[in-house]
Amino acid sequence: MAHLQQKIKESDKQAIEGKAISEQPSNDAITVSIPSPTIMTEDHDLDLLSWNNPSNPQNPLNWNSLRKWTNVFLVSAQAMLSAICSTIPAAGSANIAREFHLTSTYTPTLPVGMYVLGLALGPLCLGPLSEIYGRRTIYLISFSLFTLFNIGCATSPNITALSILRLASGACGSAGPTLGAASIGDMFLKKDRGKAQAVYALGPTLGPVIGPLIGSFVVNRTHGWRWLVWILAIASGVVVVCSTFLLRETYAPFLLRKNAALSNDATEHAKDTESPLTVATIFRPFRLLLFSPICTIISLYMAL
Repeated sequence: MAHLQQKIKESDKQAIEGKAISEQPSNDAITVSIPSPTIMTEDHDLDLLSWNNPSNPQNPLNWNSLRKWTNVFLVSAQAMLSAICSTIPAAGSANIAREFHLTSTYTPTLPVGMYVLGLALGPLCLGPLSEIYGRRTIYLISFSLFTLFNIGCATSPNITALSILRLASGACGSAGPTLGAASIGDMFLKKDRGKAQAVYALGPTLGPVIGPLIGSFVVNRTHGWRWLVWILAIASGVVVVCSTFLLRETYAPFLLRKNAALSNDATEHAKDTESPLTVATIFRPFRLLLFSPICTIISLYMAL
């Protein structure tokens, strides 16, 4: 009986070892990997989108230096012109008061204040819209409107029209100062962003300083304030034409959606969630401003 039990134990042990060996995959076996399910969050586009190949030439991080720096210079030009436009009319405030028969000391400076107000309001909409429709679209549309509004400012019949058009031009001209850093982040790795960021920062930094210098020269030569805005409109028009042909889209999620890198199911899901995503994206800056203490404190500090 004991001998029979020992035989049964040995046979069971051999069966278990044989099953374990059979379950081990051989070198010639085909391994099928099952992708892990995608966890959906609020930013659906960031969860669903990814480059199929890290060295994909369409990825802005893999562009050549010429294409990257062309984008940097065009965005920097927009930021520079927008900053110059903020202070250049200050040199012609006396001429504005004389032409429009203004007696108040503060009214001639109203176009400058209205433009700065537009610079503050514009990013609240242009920033989120660039994540939905792409940065290139926002650059082109906003700066084209910036050029048209400057033409309107140059032909304004009174101080009211001039102030309103300056507000609109400030809101449209805020695309360059707002999206420039994001565009550089789209194209350059962290270790390579220093030079590009330095070139781009010259515009918002030097623009308000050299604006009155250029304005004073133009006023002394033309004896009027309208050529201040005409010069900006002409320069902006040249930048718009160059941007139309040379500026490339840099926002990776938008490029992936455009190139149909999503699967059919993901594309259908993106279409179903497009409206909620659009609303959430547009209202995100307001939520950060009102409900994020650090953003509120920094905004108040910069404003004051």
